[in-house]
Amino acid sequence: VREGDWEEATDLFRQYVLSKAEDEGVVPMDYGVGYRGGAHSSIAKKVKEENPDAIAEAAYQMSIRIPKGSILIPMPSRTGNATYTVKLAEAIAKATESEVRDVLKGEERMSVYEAKKKGLKIDSRDLGLYVTEKLPKDKNVIIIDNVIDRGITALAAVEAVDGGSVLAYA
Repeated sequence: VREGDWEEATDLFRQYVLSKAEDEGVVPMDYGVGYRGGAHSSIAKKVKEENPDAIAEAAYQMSIRIPKGSILIPMPSRTGNATYTVKLAEAIAKATESEVRDVLKGEERMSVYEAKKKGLKIDSRDLGLYVTEKLPKDKNVIIIDNVIDRGITALAAVEAVDGGSVLAYA
């Protein structure tokens, strides 16, 4: 994909996610709607605001897609640290007997949304994501986020973790 060709990247990422979901018998919730609409966008916004009811609802719906005993990694925000995604991952972990490891960090930066509004081109390398400890290869590693739009952050996270999956609510 050529740098800056967001529509093509989004379509390719959507095809990849849907093919993986089909291969594994999983149906994505509302892939790629982000905050723009769809059944899950309102709850996704409230998760970001750390609303306990929204976190509980999102965790319930996400937990049925996570194998027991997985390692859940909360996605860091633009500050470089995970915030509301830690709470979401912890709620999912309770339901799935999984472990939360807050090991994915990044450089403080402008949000992808703000960069897009300003017409700036950002790709996964610009996010500066890295892991602070080695993860076991014998466990399901799942990166938890409230929303996925173009897949830039998801791609950066998978690259930093050196594998794993990303599960976002909307």
